[in-house]
Amino acid sequence: MKKTLYLFILFPCLIFGQLQDNSFWKGYGIENASGETLRDKIQQFALVKKDKMYLLRFFEQINMETGNIQLSSKIDTLTIKASNEGIRLMLKDKSFPITYNRSTKSFKIAVNDAFMPFKAIEQSLAVNKDIFKNKLISNTFYEVDDTTTTLSDKLLYNPSTNGTITYTKEYSSSTWTSDFIIVNLFGNIFLKGVTSAPLLVSKVETNAITFIQLDYRFDPKLVTWNVYNKQDNSPDTSTNTTFELTHTTSNSKCIEGLTNTQLNTDMLTFTDATFSTPITEVQHAFDGKWTLFSDAKSRAFKRYTFKDLIKKDPSLCNIINLPNGYYANRDSNVASWISYLHEERIKTDSSLITKKAFKHDNSYRVFNELKNSKKTYYLQYSLDQKIIREKGMYINGKEAGTWTFYDENGTLIKTEEKGN
Repeated sequence: MKKTLYLFILFPCLIFGQLQDNSFWKGYGIENASGETLRDKIQQFALVKKDKMYLLRFFEQINMETGNIQLSSKIDTLTIKASNEGIRLMLKDKSFPITYNRSTKSFKIAVNDAFMPFKAIEQSLAVNKDIFKNKLISNTFYEVDDTTTTLSDKLLYNPSTNGTITYTKEYSSSTWTSDFIIVNLFGNIFLKGVTSAPLLVSKVETNAITFIQLDYRFDPKLVTWNVYNKQDNSPDTSTNTTFELTHTTSNSKCIEGLTNTQLNTDMLTFTDATFSTPITEVQHAFDGKWTLFSDAKSRAFKRYTFKDLIKKDPSLCNIINLPNGYYANRDSNVASWISYLHEERIKTDSSLITKKAFKHDNSYRVFNELKNSKKTYYLQYSLDQKIIREKGMYINGKEAGTWTFYDENGTLIKTEEKGN
């Protein structure tokens, strides 16, 4: 009887003395018995309330054909049980032992031969989900950090009611979108976007929202999104003229101040030999490669250095300032260059998705390169209407398998077998 009474008193102390009521924990992937990381890209959190642990996990599921990512979350409720063998978590008929480290304020959940480590973190202040959501979707934001000093350096975020965030990058009106979800875990409000770390809402103010960024690789850190006001000294992103690459009639001024590296930059040029028509499109790929196009009827590829190009056409003067991952076009050699997003890269747990836009042939191309695999799934759409043109697969960089081709209305017109 005394032993039973002793255990009755001891067990609540084990539960609430180690996994304290209302304590909050951040997961750090999966480890083996030696403490080596097996998988780190797992975003999960635990909240203890009385004799329950609520385990929140985020998922990103990829459509291998389209490259689109579907966000979701799941909250499991586990019962905390104490015995003379220690603490265990119960989920239906399954049992998971816990080992607790008091000095590091951490614990590990044993799952088969692996372990899920967690460290204690502070919960955010109580935030009303509706107030946060209304603030989020009724404003455009930019993130405050130590590397940018003016709004012209910022990436602007514009969340909407349909669960997407539209991004506008520096100096450009070109936009791209990403899904997001909002999850409420007993007053802890999470904002989760595609391939980004979960953000725990800390404070909602008139002109800002403060988050705790919970990246699986690092310890938590504060992140602030300021409300963007157009009257601030920043580019106007409402038109396609936010970043103009100016032209010139003289190459002498253009050469001044440029480095030898810039002057000797290699540019693959698609035009005729005499430059009878001006270059009207410039592509600066994510990896730094340059490709230039003219509207000449008969044209071929030839490599020029930037210095040679501006001798042939001084109006190309400032294209060297086009950022990586962008393209620019113009109507003539006396018109200003207007830039657009050319290439976007998204890294996920299982693939690298590269999206490219090409103005010269009105195409939008998606390459979904699977990690630890030789396969890359490929899709091409029309840039203006996003109607599918062709679909296929590459293996080791070569066309393989079944390829399908479509007309201007997106109707299938032929199928080909590649790599045979």
